[in-house]
Amino acid sequence: MEKIVEYLLAAAGKDRSKVDPCNPFRNIGFDDGKERLGWVNAPSWDKVKQALSACLNIIGKRKEFVFIGMGGSINGAKTVVSLSGKTNIHCLDSLDPAAFDNVVAGLASLKKTVIIPISKSGTTKETQLLAGLFKTALGSDARSCFLWLTDPDSFSKLDAQGWSKFPRLPIQVDKKNDIGGRFSSPHTLIFLLPLLLILDKRLNRLKEIYGQYCVIRGKMVKTALADAGENRSYSRAYFSVFAPAWGTDGLRTWATQLFQESLGSKKRNLAVKTLVVNRNKKDDLFHLLAFRAKTGSPLVKLMSIMAYLQYFVAFYAYFRKINFVNQPSVEKYKDTMRNLSLNELKKIESIGEKGLIARLKTKVKANHKFIEIVLYF
Repeated sequence: MEKIVEYLLAAAGKDRSKVDPCNPFRNIGFDDGKERLGWVNAPSWDKVKQALSACLNIIGKRKEFVFIGMGGSINGAKTVVSLSGKTNIHCLDSLDPAAFDNVVAGLASLKKTVIIPISKSGTTKETQLLAGLFKTALGSDARSCFLWLTDPDSFSKLDAQGWSKFPRLPIQVDKKNDIGGRFSSPHTLIFLLPLLLILDKRLNRLKEIYGQYCVIRGKMVKTALADAGENRSYSRAYFSVFAPAWGTDGLRTWATQLFQESLGSKKRNLAVKTLVVNRNKKDDLFHLLAFRAKTGSPLVKLMSIMAYLQYFVAFYAYFRKINFVNQPSVEKYKDTMRNLSLNELKKIESIGEKGLIARLKTKVKANHKFIEIVLYF
């Protein structure tokens, strides 16, 4: 089993052409040849500190913050912010006008707020639309109120989208672009910047938390590998992820995306479903996954749970021969969104609650165990 860990470590941080052809992660850890295993090794504290210091230089003394993004680019931030109880840090990932209005209404002063849009590509349609609303509302003050987080090779794309001379920093603390959105926590600014902000910008306190997390990583990796090996023979990838009561709601969206996009719709006859639960409950359908750090604050435990689940996905994908870092269905959706016109949006069908219920009844069959409804504004 230790050989599997060696394979993963050997593939991380390398160009695919330089990975041994006998290494299975050469086939399942790259997205159309692009490196995507940058999350495997935790970056040094020096690199974390340097990246966060660059953020603080831009943020200055301002105390209100709005993170904007979609999917993996915001779910990590939402997870850590949800634990804090802070009212000065907001996350926006909905195109519902009411969501934008609610965030603005909750700010003491828009002109004293830092808007932090996050997009690996720099071109995500929804993120651009939401950031544009703030840009318009801020007028001539906009440039001093923004901090874009994107991949280094997307800086020019931001310029082309009308963000020339606006502050921007790389998502990864090592300034690379080899981490997909759903694997960006807890090692990138998507997670580390909101973490620093809920700690009132205290780098020394974050250093303590990060150090405690790094200490338990060895045990975490071993647990993830053992659990993946135990679950590899089941015909269904139905997993219930254990999270403490204080972290259940925050982790739900993040963990669901991690499992569904990494494992779902990729292998014929492999159904993938994910639950996040806060108690050890035996279930005939769902197999419980849990990593419990015995020491550390809730923030340390959150970081370890997130990393454990990422390693589990990688090891489970190894056993089931699944490319877990690509997302062909999501990319198809993004392409559709980029090319969508306002006239096409107006053609979308409108349906009321009763009509929706009637439609759903035609979809439910006697052998269905459950039904999922995705509400997307």
